[in-house]
Amino acid sequence: MASSMNVPIKKEDGETITLDVAASDTIGAIKAKLEQWCGVPVKRQILWYVAYDMEDTEFLSDYNYRVEDNIVLEVERKATAEEREQARKDLEKQKKWEATYRIFEKEQEQALLCSGERYNDWFPKQPTFEEWLAKRAATSEASSSMTASSSTTAPPTGTTRSKITKRLATVWASRSKRAKGL
Repeated sequence: MASSMNVPIKKEDGETITLDVAASDTIGAIKAKLEQWCGVPVKRQILWYVAYDMEDTEFLSDYNYRVEDNIVLEVERKATAEEREQARKDLEKQKKWEATYRIFEKEQEQALLCSGERYNDWFPKQPTFEEWLAKRAATSEASSSMTASSSTTAPPTGTTRSKITKRLATVWASRSKRAKGL
C-alpha cells in the first residue's frame, strides 16, 4: 500500500489547505478531495506545480512531487454578463474597422488600376487611411443631413470618389473612340 503524505495546496486568497494523499493518487482524485474540502467544482479547478498545469489523468508521482512543496489551486472564474457584453462589442468594433479598411484598400486599388496611370498623376497626394476615413465620415454626415432635410441640393462633388469616377468616364470614352477608329 502506498504511503500517504500531507500535501499543502495554496489557494489564490493565500489560504493553505493540507490534504492527506498518496503519491499514486491521480490529480483528478486530488481535485475531488478539494471539492469536498472547499466546495469548488472539479471542472473549475486548475492545479499548478512548478509551472506545470497538472492533468487530471496523471499521477502525483508523475510530477516528481517533493514533500512540503506547494501546489497552487487556481479557480477558473466565469465571465460576468458585463464582461461577455463588452467582449461582444469589442468584436463588433473590430469587424467594422476591418470592413472599413477593406473598402479603403478597394478604392485605392481601383484608382491605381484606372487606365494604367498612377494615382499620384491625378492627385498631388495620396490620402492616408486616417484622412480617407475622416473624408468618408464627413461625406456620410453631409449625405445623411441632406436626406433628413427636405431640400434637394446636390451632394458635394469635391470627394476623391467623384473625381475618380469622372476620370474613369473620360478614360473609357477616349478608349472607345480609339477602338472605333475615330
